[in-house]
Order: sequence, then structure tokens, then C-alpha cells
Amino acid sequence: MHVALQDQLAFRLTGRLSSGALEPVAGCGLLPALFAPYRDLAALRHDFPLVLTPGMSAQSLARLFDATVAEAGTGEAAERLAGHARRMERALRRQVAEAGALPLEPAWQTISAGLVEADPAVRASLDRLHRAMPRDSVLVDCDAALAARLLAHEWSQRRGARKARLAALIADLTTQLDDILKADFAVSPEGRRADRLRAAMGPALAANFDFDAMAGLLDHAAPAGGLDEARRRRICWLLTVLRTQRFAPPSGSPVTPYDFAFDTAAAALQAWRERLPELAELAKATAMARLEAAGEYDEAMHDPVFAAYGNDHAGPNLLTDAPDYLVCVADQALTAEQAALLLEALGAGLPFKVLVQTGDLLEGRGGMAALGSRVRGLAAAALGLADVYVLQAGASQLFSQLARVQAGLAHEGPALFSVFSGAGPANALP
Repeated sequence: MHVALQDQLAFRLTGRLSSGALEPVAGCGLLPALFAPYRDLAALRHDFPLVLTPGMSAQSLARLFDATVAEAGTGEAAERLAGHARRMERALRRQVAEAGALPLEPAWQTISAGLVEADPAVRASLDRLHRAMPRDSVLVDCDAALAARLLAHEWSQRRGARKARLAALIADLTTQLDDILKADFAVSPEGRRADRLRAAMGPALAANFDFDAMAGLLDHAAPAGGLDEARRRRICWLLTVLRTQRFAPPSGSPVTPYDFAFDTAAAALQAWRERLPELAELAKATAMARLEAAGEYDEAMHDPVFAAYGNDHAGPNLLTDAPDYLVCVADQALTAEQAALLLEALGAGLPFKVLVQTGDLLEGRGGMAALGSRVRGLAAAALGLADVYVLQAGASQLFSQLARVQAGLAHEGPALFSVFSGAGPANALP
């Protein structure tokens, strides 16, 4: 076989130049012919950009458009709407690919103005499509930041629901404990004073009652009893803990809530350790408050149990809807120390949802090679742990695997999401 043909076959099969017979192609701006149709991804239909809307799971812009077009049925009007929808979709996809994440509303207004100016016939179709779009949304492309954005969005939806349930539980327990104290105060000598009775009855009835005489009658007729001092102090302590906790303060509370999203393992672990005593105290307070509200607290039985209640009791089994921590480690930030800390947190069963990603699949450069090795090693170690949810995927697969992402976030134990972003310099097309 001719030497030149051998060189061409070797280059075709391996991509390598085996001798000097062929000119080097590096720096020529060339790419494999098989990649040519994908050089302009904005011209192709795919799941991206995604639409992230507060209170909703991530959606695909293409599927939102398809659903609106499907509602139009068949016929000439439906075909016209479909054509205009494709035009708008391509323009939005291209703008997001060029500019990165964008708020949907201003991007829509800018692009629709240009399309209407070029072709006034699209106005009715764009208005119909616009009404079907969710408000306050952000468009995100499949780029290096997608995994962190998507995971944070889905985590925030679940975190918001869990926080609301925990806040509702705490508000209910607070109301019941407050009612116990109010009822105790109402039968106390202080609560039976004439001015207290007058204030309780209101001005409309003040002229019809002699509150001094009523107070005297109540002093003689009221039964003895009320809360003993130990129980009153216990209920006051419970109310203080429930009202000052920062894990799920109720709406309108002056208490500043904790943040549970971190970009380093060290910061997340430090926050967990610092907050653990408070979390244990809240778990203890909710358990005691349930018993007090039901009138089932027995000092002889329960005091020794709660006296021994420590940090090891704080967790999702005893504290309903305990908060999860989100840790998104960016490319190049996963040092050996960070990887060791993450493995420590996963092995300890802490409620951490961890994202690690790499941008270089072949690990062709020193720093990226080290990062890729650490990501692989962390994922392999996590797979060997008993109660860790592990998902490995490419960034472009995250939307198609959204149910599995959500399952990992809903997992009661720790979860690790190992993602290949494809954003490394070795993966860029010329």
C-alpha cells in the first residue's frame, strides 16, 4: 500500500499523524466532518435552554412550545402557529447560547419586537405563546454552570416545601403552648383583676357590669390549681426555643434564617458542626412540645429521657423535615482536602447533597487530570458506602434524568451527583 494512503488511513482511524507525510492540522480551525452538523447547536432542536421558574420543576423551552402548539389542534392556523413558534424558539436559543442565562421576560420582549418588525403577521402567534410561558422565569443553556443552577433550583423547590412544613409544625406547637399559658393566666389572681376583666369584655359591655364585684366573686369561686412552677418554666423555655430557632422561622419572624447552600465542603461541615447543638435543641423542644400540647408530659418518666438528649439525637427521624445542605463544588475547586472532607461527610451520613463536576473527560492536562482522578475516586468511594445516593451523568443528560436528580435530592441520606460538564478546553469545537 502506498505510504501516503497508509498515513491517511491512520489519521482517519486514530486522528494521529504517524509520519511527516501529512501536514499538521493544529491551529487551522478544522473539526471532524462528523461534528460539522453540531457546530451551530442553536440551529438544532433539543431540550435546551431550560426554563427555571420559582415553585416549579425545570422545564424545556422546546416542550413548552410544543404543548402550546398541540393545543391549537390541526389546520392552517395551527401550522402557522407552529412555524412562528419555531422562529421564536430558535431566536431565544441562540440568544441564550451567546449571552448565557437570561430572564425570560426581557429576552422575549426584545426578540418578539424584532420578529414583529420584520413580519407583523407573527404578532398574534407570539402573543398566544407568551401567555403560555411561566412568569419570573430564567432561561439557562447547557454550559459549565448548568449542573449547579439546575441542582440548586430543584433543591430549593424541595427545601422550600420542607421548610414550610417545619415552620407550620413549629407555629402550631407555639400556638398550643401559648394557649396553655393564657388559660393558666386567666385563672390566676392577676388574670382575675377588675381591670383585666374589663379589658377582656371590651368597652361595649363595660357599662353593664361591675367588674370589681365580679373580681371578688371569682376570687371566692375560682377553683384552686393552675400550672405548677416547673411546668410553667418548661413551657416558657419551649416557646423561647421555638420562636428563636433559625432553621425554619415563620413568615414575618424577625429571626434571620440559616443559609444551607455552600460552595465548599469545609464551609458546609463547619456550619453543620456549629449548628448541631441548636438542631438537637430544636429536635428536643419539638418532641417535648408535642407531649405538653397533648397533656401527656410526665416529669417522672420524661425528664430523665430529655436530660440525656444530645447532639446524636438530631436528625430526620426525630426532627420532621430537617434541613438538607447543598454543596456545589465548582471545577478546579475540588482539592484533595475538599474531596477528603466530602467523603467524610458522606460516610458520616450527614444530610448533604453534593455536586462535583469535571470538564475534561480525557484528562489531557495536568490540573484537569488531577481533578478528574479525584472526581472518579470520590464517586467510586461513595458507591461503596451504605446509604449514599450516587448519580453520574453528563450535563446534557441532567434534564432527561430529572426524575433521578429529584430522587437523589429527596433521599433521606446523603447524595452525590458526579457530572461531566463538557466545558473543558479540550472539548471545545474550533
